[in-house]
Amino acid sequence: MIKAGVSKAPPVLLALAAGAGAVLGAEWLRRSPSAASGPWLCVEVAAMAVALGVAWRRQDELRGRDLIIAAVVFQLALVAVRHHVGSLGDTDVNDVYTQQGHKLLDGTYPRSEYPPGGVLVFALDNLLGGGSARTSNGIVMAGFQAGLVASICGIRSRTALWFAAVVAFWPANAYFWLLRYDLAPTALLAAGLLLAERRRFGLAGVCLGVGAALKWIPALACLSLAIWLFSSRRVREGLRHSGGFLVALAAFNVPFLAAAPGAVLHAYAAQGPRTVTAESFIYPPLHLLGLAQIDRATGHIWESAETPHWANTLAIAIQLAVVLGALMIAVHVRGRLRPAVAVAALAPASFLLTNRIFSPQFAVEIEACFVIAAALLVRSRHGQAVIGCAVMAATAANALVYPARVDHWLYPSVAFFGLAFVLSAVLARIAWSQPARGAE
Repeated sequence: MIKAGVSKAPPVLLALAAGAGAVLGAEWLRRSPSAASGPWLCVEVAAMAVALGVAWRRQDELRGRDLIIAAVVFQLALVAVRHHVGSLGDTDVNDVYTQQGHKLLDGTYPRSEYPPGGVLVFALDNLLGGGSARTSNGIVMAGFQAGLVASICGIRSRTALWFAAVVAFWPANAYFWLLRYDLAPTALLAAGLLLAERRRFGLAGVCLGVGAALKWIPALACLSLAIWLFSSRRVREGLRHSGGFLVALAAFNVPFLAAAPGAVLHAYAAQGPRTVTAESFIYPPLHLLGLAQIDRATGHIWESAETPHWANTLAIAIQLAVVLGALMIAVHVRGRLRPAVAVAALAPASFLLTNRIFSPQFAVEIEACFVIAAALLVRSRHGQAVIGCAVMAATAANALVYPARVDHWLYPSVAFFGLAFVLSAVLARIAWSQPARGAE
């Protein structure tokens, strides 16, 4: 008699499942309608850190398909648990996403701070959620999370799968997975970078154009790749890449511009009058010097802080210098594909980190950008572990600022920016010095 073999899940998947179970258990036991709390967040990240440590040691057992499925299951389970305990509450998803999506479904383009692609996502949330984005947003984002993890898994690198596991399971960004739509442009950014790594530059431009229609940050990756292509004398590919981006961006914007130009353009002008917020990189040093404090009228760290007039100008100047530096590296690595794609990933991260109107939800994009750049550049397991641990520590510190809102939030804010800037510098240095490997 021949007995049918029963396939068993490899130990690496069991470890990740145990870590995910611990996170879900913590969410269930917390049973609080509040966004998050510092102690519970620490429990969750500690449990998953152990699981990812096991996965790092046994990463040869990882398979991309398994990670993609597990990422979706984990996120949907988070949606279910948070819905059950009543913690899927947030001003943006309950009010802004729901109201603006409802208006678009009724045939009126809303006056929004988000680009047309974002408003379309809100409409999809409302369509699936029966008139509310409260729970459906997390379900919709699970699909984009699958796309993000799949794109990282698709990078031809022996370190990519473990980095994909970090993005799929690290719980520090879970709040933003469920209650923000940043996973959507981030997934398209990652897909565009993967296509560029596969030398499909026209399609890469299209993906980045769609991503920019949701949140314009992927445009910086497109610009970096275009600069690299033209400086590498790959003019036809540069034109295909730029053309694909413009066509995709126009396809999402032009119809709405024709119908409601003022409402569409509002998204690109609404942030202009805002000044330095307490969550930004420049606030801690200014506060230490006694030059900045939280707005006493609101007491909110996400509102414009009380700072000297020149602080806003200084922040913008630093941001421009950092982004221009990233684009200059794109020229320096001409002829070298993998460093060029890594730099294209770092350009959006550099912009977000130095934004005077920083929001902790940017960690979704920043984490993905760091992980993609590292997967392309870092070959050793030791280097992989160092970069991965730094990314996890930085995003955990960011989550302590928000949504955990710990009392002494300035300390984790400094830790986040310190780690993030070091990561940016290290990855940029590796890209700068990496030699060409054959004809690229």
